Amino acid sequence: MLFDFLTGSTAAFILVLLRTNNSIAIDAANYHNQKNTDGNATAVVLPVGNERIYDDGDDARGKIDDASTRTSTSTSMEIYISMVSGAATLFIDKEPWFELTGGMHVVGWNSLRLASTIVTEEEKYNETNFGKYTNVTFVWKTDKRNSNNNDDIIHTSFLIFDEQEMIIFEQYFETGWISNKNRTNENEKINDDDDSSNSIVAGFPVVNLILPKQDLGFLWWGGCFSAETRSGDWNNARASSSSSSRSGDSKKRSIKNDYTDMFDGNEHGQPWVLHDSSGRTAVWSSLDNFFVSGFAARGNDSVLDAGLRTTLDSIPVGHHHTTILVTGNGINATMVEWGDVLLKNGDIQKERSNVYDDFSLAHLGYWTDNGAYHYNGAKESRYNNIEEALLGVKDGMKKRGIPIQNVQWDDW
Repeated sequence: MLFDFLTGSTAAFILVLLRTNNSIAIDAANYHNQKNTDGNATAVVLPVGNERIYDDGDDARGKIDDASTRTSTSTSMEIYISMVSGAATLFIDKEPWFELTGGMHVVGWNSLRLASTIVTEEEKYNETNFGKYTNVTFVWKTDKRNSNNNDDIIHTSFLIFDEQEMIIFEQYFETGWISNKNRTNENEKINDDDDSSNSIVAGFPVVNLILPKQDLGFLWWGGCFSAETRSGDWNNARASSSSSSRSGDSKKRSIKNDYTDMFDGNEHGQPWVLHDSSGRTAVWSSLDNFFVSGFAARGNDSVLDAGLRTTLDSIPVGHHHTTILVTGNGINATMVEWGDVLLKNGDIQKERSNVYDDFSLAHLGYWTDNGAYHYNGAKESRYNNIEEALLGVKDGMKKRGIPIQNVQWDDW
C-alpha cells in the first residue's frame, strides 16, 4: 500500500500516527491541534497489525466517525509525524519522551525544501528478520545551486516496526555529499558554521535535548573502551558525576558539564540510554557506519544531531546511514534487545554467543591492562621485575583462596 503526498501551497497539513505493538490510542491531528483550510483536522492513521484505520476525509479508505474506535487501554510506543515539516513526537506508554525537530539541514548545502513524502508498508528490512514495518520517507532537495542546475537530494525515513518497539531512522544520500575542502569549484563552496570536526553532516533524527518527560534517568558512555561513563538524572546531566578516565591512564580527559562535550560526534555519547523509575527504557545508537558516525550537540546545546561525521571527505552517491531507537522494559533487558538487533543487522547475521564458552570470561583472572595496578610494572620494592611481581600475585591469591585461572599480560 502506497501514499505519496506532494508538498505545495495547496497541500493540507497531514500527520501520521504509528503505534508499535498493539492498536491506536490517540488522535494525532487533535494532539497537534492542526487544521486544514476547512477547519477540519486531517490525518492518516497507521496502527500496527492487520487492521488499518485511515482518517483522511470521505474517500475510498473510509472516514472514522466514532472516536471510540480509536481508543485503547494497551501500553506501547507511538510516534506522531508531521507530514509538512518532518517533526515528530515519540510517546512511550502515552507519555511524550522525545521531540524531534522538523526541517532538514545538510552541512555545506543551501537551504532544503521538502519535495515529497511517501508512506509505504514493507515486508522485510534488508535481509533481517525484524518483521513488517511502515516506512515514512521525506525527500529533501536544494534549490538550484550551481551552473549545472543540479539539485542536492537526501531522503530521510522513519521505519516503524510492527513486531517490536523499534524505530530505524534512515538517511539516503541520493546525490552523495562532498565536503567544502574537497570541492574544486569555489563557487559551490558554502560557509557553514557546522562544518567542524565535532559536527554531523546531516542530522536525522534531531532530538530536542530538553526532554518533555522530566523524570528520566540516563546512562552515557564514551572514550577508549567506553571507559568514560556518566549516569544520573537527565535534568541535571550537565552537573552529574562522571568517571573521566581509567585509573592509571596517562591520557586523562576532563568531561565538561555541557552536552557539546558529552555528545561530540566522535567517541562520546553512544549508546545513549534513558529510563524512568519503573525501568521503562529507551536506547539510542548508530546502526551502521560505526567508525564515522555518532551524536553531536548543536544550537547552544539545544538539539542533538545523529548521523555521519563531518570529518569525512565525501559520502558516495546512494549511500545509506541508519540510527536506531529500541525501547523496552528493564534497563538490562532492553540493552540485550538492542544488542540483538545490532547482531542481526547487516549481511552477516549473528546469534548471541554464550559468554561462558570463552575461558577468560567464564573464569576469574588477573589483568595488567591499562589502568590496572601492575600496568606499569612492579610496584613493590621487594620485586626486581614484573615477573617476580606476578609470581607474588599468584602466591597471594592462593593463600587467600582466590581461584584465578588466567593472567593477562599487557605492554610492560
